[in-house]
Amino acid sequence: MEPAARSHVFVVRDGKILVLQQAGGMRWWEHPGGTLESGESEQDAAVRETFEETGLRIEAPDLLRTWSYRNARGDHVRCYAFVAEAPEGGIHLSAEHTAYAWMSIDDYELQYCNEGFDEAIPHRADFFAGMRENCYIARKWLFTRRVAS
Repeated sequence: MEPAARSHVFVVRDGKILVLQQAGGMRWWEHPGGTLESGESEQDAAVRETFEETGLRIEAPDLLRTWSYRNARGDHVRCYAFVAEAPEGGIHLSAEHTAYAWMSIDDYELQYCNEGFDEAIPHRADFFAGMRENCYIARKWLFTRRVAS
């Protein structure tokens, strides 16, 4: 069976990333993103999910990396991590989320995917390690943008 595929996006504005609080479940803070629809490219899913969840129309997000993890049910998930500059305009949340915030990557990593989670939730350690790697790569992307400016 083909693993599930998801795209998520580090949406960046003024050096901070957009995070969304889930409406249900653990009310986790996450990046815009979701499951690819049939026949949809990873990049198209990233653009669509960002618009559906935030009202922001990002264009041509950069692929940071492809990685995989096991979800809470133990299923293998292939994930595509993107980064994109946020266009002007306000955030309009979908029913999937109850709040949003702009955070530094360091603050996000410290609060939501630090190494302490590996011990507290060992069956999700590969997910948190992957998110830390995404943060590291997104941080490099931001630094490169600042140096080029």
